[in-house]
Amino acid sequence: MTEHAAAAAASVLLERHADALCLALRGGDVEAACTAAKALVGLGPGLTPSGDDFLVGFFAVLHLPGSP
Repeated sequence: MTEHAAAAAASVLLERHADALCLALRGGDVEAACTAAKALVGLGPGLTPSGDDFLVGFFAVLHLPGSP
């Protein structure tokens, strides 16, 4: 698998797991949210993997005053 193909595959997985995390949180399904979040850890290219970057940003937004 080429580097470009690996990055594209990781991008697809990142979107899938990020969507699953959002849906689980909206539905109040803590177990599914944990499963989706765990799937994002270490996922993707980069010094810090893209999945880790997503989780940090996602949870930072959730802790903002007035955030849903």
